[in-house]
Amino acid sequence: MDGGFPSKVALMPVAQVTGAFVGLWYGFIILQVGVKVKLLRETKSNPKVSSYDIKIGNYKDKRLTTVNRTIGNTMEQAIPFLTSLWLCALFGDVDAAVFAGKYYVLFRALYPAAYYWGFIPVSTAPNYACIVYMLAQVFM
Repeated sequence: MDGGFPSKVALMPVAQVTGAFVGLWYGFIILQVGVKVKLLRETKSNPKVSSYDIKIGNYKDKRLTTVNRTIGNTMEQAIPFLTSLWLCALFGDVDAAVFAGKYYVLFRALYPAAYYWGFIPVSTAPNYACIVYMLAQVFM
């Protein structure tokens, strides 16, 4: 960047990455609802299983734990990701922000499967690398 503030047109791809992240977030919420509905149906005739426990995540099921941790981890990492994305775009390099942002969203999309199968670093390690890369464009 030449020191000038990026134009609206230049920032549009960063807005699209942001939109993709938000869309993925809502996809995870839909996945969570789907898992809860499926568990409610599966356990309907079991008096030992409370629908309340399923809804709040107290029911022990790998699928439920996976979607709940997917939502939780995505929320935990949303602030560092979105902050680094926009700092990089505004004060570093728009192209670097778009590049790293796209890869972040791609690897974030792998989180549910990575968690379920026990390979969480397949998703989280590249996510952390993308955040560090974008911050390095601003502060180094």
